[in-house]
Amino acid sequence: EIDRFLARSIEIRGGKIDQLNPYREMMVGFTKNMDDAAKLQWAKLQTYIALGQLMTTAAVLGIDACPMEGINPTEYDRILGLEEKGLTTSVACALGYRCSRDKYADAPKVRFDESEIITII
Repeated sequence: EIDRFLARSIEIRGGKIDQLNPYREMMVGFTKNMDDAAKLQWAKLQTYIALGQLMTTAAVLGIDACPMEGINPTEYDRILGLEEKGLTTSVACALGYRCSRDKYADAPKVRFDESEIITII
């Protein structure tokens, strides 16, 4: 996958593949001591970067987003046919527009104070 990604980078950005050798070596070095379970865990955590971008973009467009964990990944995989594609579910996010009849839409939000959840170092 590393070489495929680098080839795609050259296709999009131009340049020569050998210019990316230091970057390739860094990525290979990072992943070479990982077993498959560690690679999968790392990849699952990377989905949160994409999730953040999805939610930010949705907010800019005025679309509501509800990220979800606590889901049944095996069932998602089955329904979506992901296993056959070598994929698995790590998180889900519902997108849409709130219902104008939602009695909770304008209710005060329950949030902890910033000082309780953020530590500035």
